[in-house]
Amino acid sequence: MVPLYDDKLKCNREIFGIRRISMGDKLQLRSIMVDNLEAEASVYWLNSKDEDVKKYLPGAYADSSTKAQEILNNIVKRHFLKVSLFYTICLTAFQAPMGYIMINSPRAHPELDSWTIDFWLGETHRGYGIMGFAICNILNHLQDFKIPEIKALVHSDNAKTIKILETIGFKLIHKETSGHFRHLYSLRLN
Repeated sequence: MVPLYDDKLKCNREIFGIRRISMGDKLQLRSIMVDNLEAEASVYWLNSKDEDVKKYLPGAYADSSTKAQEILNNIVKRHFLKVSLFYTICLTAFQAPMGYIMINSPRAHPELDSWTIDFWLGETHRGYGIMGFAICNILNHLQDFKIPEIKALVHSDNAKTIKILETIGFKLIHKETSGHFRHLYSLRLN
């Protein structure tokens, strides 16, 4: 019998099979609908063609629907290889994504030797507490799969993201003094 806990991934491997996480009656986190990737890419493009995404998460930035589809194909591949989990944030009644959370396994950033989180929300959905609520839900979910810690690498001038992380309980553990001037935050889960 294959053990469920994977020491290299630092989690229970069953986490890669979870496709939907309920967040109450109105919101949910769901994986990409691969059978409808073209429509997913169109909405991804609308949510991601934003100056904050371009500046702070350039790998997630899409300047066209074609580029969005390329990014989503890569995300599906990363999930298959157990490098990342990717969830869309959407209303339960309306499946169009309003934002995204990417959880990266230690394979994504071996130098950090930890799970990491990246997230962004479509500009029209900001300011309502949606992202903080979604991150809290996904962190509770990650605890169930024995993920010990999660880190976030944030540009030092990204005040919105820093505020969300600190409100949730992430602690600043390192500041880069050259290069991108990013801050490394950490939160113990187990």
